[in-house]
Amino acid sequence: VEDRLFMQIVADGPDRPENAIEEAYIKAIYAAKKRIWLQTPYLIPDEKFTTAIKCAAKSGVDVRIMIPGVPDKSYAYYSTLSYAEEYKLAGVKIVLWKGFIHSKTLLIDGEISSLGTFNLDNRSFKLHFEITAFVYDKLFNEKMAEIFEEDERHSFEMTENYIVNRPLFQRFKERLMRLLSPLM
Repeated sequence: VEDRLFMQIVADGPDRPENAIEEAYIKAIYAAKKRIWLQTPYLIPDEKFTTAIKCAAKSGVDVRIMIPGVPDKSYAYYSTLSYAEEYKLAGVKIVLWKGFIHSKTLLIDGEISSLGTFNLDNRSFKLHFEITAFVYDKLFNEKMAEIFEEDERHSFEMTENYIVNRPLFQRFKERLMRLLSPLM
């Protein structure tokens, strides 16, 4: 018997009228019943994505988003932190990896996983050419979950204490970059 891995490759870019990858992510998020685990270097989502994530978290789904603990681009990082705070306050577990994490993964209920070039930002949503593989295989998804959990062990959680005790100047930079986030 031959081992088979069922997957779907989704490509997207500014030459297409639909946002195929973002729409697939959102559809998967709304379908989730148990867990949604994401890794992304940039968390600068649009309103549709934000609504989907918040609805899932408020519905009791285990929503975890892993972002870098160390930035590669400070302007994008401060915007990412402002969205992370919003998500944390909506019930999402925000995890900061010990360094810069460039993984772009999505895990839904142990049924679907995605990995590719797709960032959670406006550039990936609308401007860049992106490609993502959606994998429909329980063993593969279990392995992806193990990797996520291993990464989580080398991370720290954004807590309410973390949010409250950020320096005032950092909060100012986060708010300023949030205003500019549609350009990122």
